[in-house]
Amino acid sequence: MRRCLGCMGEYEDINNTCPHCGYAWGTPAKEAYHITPGSILQEKYLIGRVLGYGGFGVTYMGFDLRLERKIAVKEYLPGDFSTRMPGQTVLTVYSGEAEEQFVAGLRSFLEEAQRLAKFNALPGVVDIYDSFLENQTGYIVMEYLEGRTVKEILADEGKMDFPRAKEIILRVLTPLKVVHQSGIIHRDIAPDNIFIMRDDEVRLLDFGASRYATTLHSKSLSVILKPGYAPEEQYRGRGNQGPWSDVYAAAASFYKMITGITPVESMERKMGDTLREPSKLGAVLPKSAENAIMNALNVDPADRIQSADAFEAALLSEEVARNKVKQKKADAGKLPLWAKIGGGVLGVLVLCLGILMTVDMMGGGLLASIIGTPVGEGQTRVPYVLKVDVDDAAAAADKAGLIFQVMGRDYEDKVPKDLVMKQEPESNRVISAGGMLRVWISGGKAPPAAMGGSEDGDEANNEDALIPDVTSWEIGEAIAMLRAAGLSCALAYEESDSVARDVVIRQDIPAGEALAGR
Repeated sequence: MRRCLGCMGEYEDINNTCPHCGYAWGTPAKEAYHITPGSILQEKYLIGRVLGYGGFGVTYMGFDLRLERKIAVKEYLPGDFSTRMPGQTVLTVYSGEAEEQFVAGLRSFLEEAQRLAKFNALPGVVDIYDSFLENQTGYIVMEYLEGRTVKEILADEGKMDFPRAKEIILRVLTPLKVVHQSGIIHRDIAPDNIFIMRDDEVRLLDFGASRYATTLHSKSLSVILKPGYAPEEQYRGRGNQGPWSDVYAAAASFYKMITGITPVESMERKMGDTLREPSKLGAVLPKSAENAIMNALNVDPADRIQSADAFEAALLSEEVARNKVKQKKADAGKLPLWAKIGGGVLGVLVLCLGILMTVDMMGGGLLASIIGTPVGEGQTRVPYVLKVDVDDAAAAADKAGLIFQVMGRDYEDKVPKDLVMKQEPESNRVISAGGMLRVWISGGKAPPAAMGGSEDGDEANNEDALIPDVTSWEIGEAIAMLRAAGLSCALAYEESDSVARDVVIRQDIPAGEALAGR
């Protein structure tokens, strides 16, 4: 008999293809840096096909040869600090600071597994069977799950009705209430980490992922942050994280489940909150529950629901008041004196959701004419960091009073490693101080087995998306709303004597219409 490395079922040796799952015997590893299927760890764990991989590691289908049961085996393999050469099993760890980052993350990876193993009997938490060091890295052996993630369900269905989504979130909060008391914070709750088993049991995946993916001083912090689900304190190296951080992520996941739309990124909301209530996006739910969700999604941790217990109680209550927080945002409705000179010359933009040529998108032309004017109180000008070393770019962002975030790394032979290849927002834009400067950097020449792929990228499913109303919003806020809804836009400008510069005057697709079919 032969054991299939795709499903771990048994079948006759005479067949090269598994009759249970169709996996072909001898299929190579999905990527060169993955363990070769058929390898055995600790003389008892048979390694099969890859189940998933992302910024910090790889999860394999496995089989415990001694206890004769399916397992999942997670390997610590952060792509920015290590790789595996073709034909090798031992990991290659990069030298210098990368090695320090790797070792620190590996320690947290194994410690978190040991702490979580104490909760094996707790519903909603994946059972941990073993953890060990081998191949210059670490492994966690855990319960094998059969079913689908919420992300996969939403990809098929678009969104869920409120009762179903509520039941799932309540089952997510159940283990959080217990593990939070032991000082464990999940830090990566999102639809792709909420798993629905075939018997409808709910499991929360990847506890502690942001701790062992990278340390807080790493340039690759963004690998583990999921825009729309990560609270603002996770973007800051000294951010005060706690149970309230998981509450935000759970509420953001709930929001996505019932609207089909990823919430506006927390750092964008910090500059000017544009998050709309679920009911305004077509979700049908009690007002008390909507207030509970929005209270859990308050940007400032101090204004947010503080614990999983409190969030659960709010979702079960029939009387929850909205805790509205006054957000400090740029006053787009008042024109400064220099802008009033010349009347309507500066104009108002028209937002177009159709396929149009972009006109003056955040720089050049009309907007370029105001570069050099003094910035207002609480504002700053975005520095030019293209082709600048990432450390120097970070220093420039800090000097400008901006939060610096590396969004990704692309291997490019012609661009030296760690130079900025793209920045957002563009240079010279005047934005709120404390805002974010996002950059994409070069990884230099690709190594023989460079880390690839990601399990992030939670794009909004547009089948049931509704066109948001962005009229009267400042352009930056309007674009954030559209991105959250999974929509793209093009801009055109018009003269106006009555509406402030860079404020949306109209849109060519009416708000509230379904996007499907457009």
